[in-house]
Amino acid sequence: MKKIITKALVALLLGSSLTIVGCNSMQSASTSGKIAEEKQSSFTEKEVQKAVDGIYKALINKNSDEYINYINSASLKHLGSSGEEIKKTIDTYLKSNDVKEYKILSTEDFNENTKIVNTRYVEISKEGTKLEHEDMLFLQKNFQNKVEIIYNGAISSENFQVSETPEGQYKFRLEKTIGLFDGIGAMLAVENKANYKVSLGYGNIFGNVILTTEDGETYTLPFDEVKLYSPNTKDKISSFTYETTDKISKVEIQGVFELNENGTPKEGSPKTYVIFER
Repeated sequence: MKKIITKALVALLLGSSLTIVGCNSMQSASTSGKIAEEKQSSFTEKEVQKAVDGIYKALINKNSDEYINYINSASLKHLGSSGEEIKKTIDTYLKSNDVKEYKILSTEDFNENTKIVNTRYVEISKEGTKLEHEDMLFLQKNFQNKVEIIYNGAISSENFQVSETPEGQYKFRLEKTIGLFDGIGAMLAVENKANYKVSLGYGNIFGNVILTTEDGETYTLPFDEVKLYSPNTKDKISSFTYETTDKISKVEIQGVFELNENGTPKEGSPKTYVIFER
């Protein structure tokens, strides 16, 4: 299923994720059976069940520290996040919700050490509302035989230097591009040093991040809310598309409104800025 995701902070309860590890598909007729058997048994269903049990039991027991142990730290760095930030998100969620039940619906092989695991779990809110959620959990068995979540599928990133915003101005700058197992993303740094408010979107008009890839394709990623930036504020926003894995060559921000003191848009709004191009 194709997805387009735009988030101010990448923080999912279960990081739907996957990493790609190349494997040699060439084999002789005399050894093919043995190699196939080794690949099939390198990450077993028993190991998958044990990992899923550990992940969900950590949530059921409200043990965010144990949950964090399952997350691959490199994937968090690619996303500009950390275990501490994810822990805060999990702790906040678990204060208002209980995870009571879970089950594996299906398991698919991606390669010999990576599994796509579809799960269902039951959530009960403080108010007693019971909901069922289905999730896609991507697990990888690493070289130390530890099973990890590659959070949000982040497998690479390219960082860019974010320069100081001059006084009296506001800036949207590219902080990093992110490679996912089946998609791409961009993280933008926002800073407003102007003496007026700036919004990304206005009223029922929402802002967009526009990504152009090296093959010339363009992907418009809309936000689902208006983002308001008062003077002397900073923010980071991230946008992802699962429609391509090609390299990003251009990043634009669309729907930027400069606001008057009474909150109405200034003349010339909305604006579109090209914040990166190679």
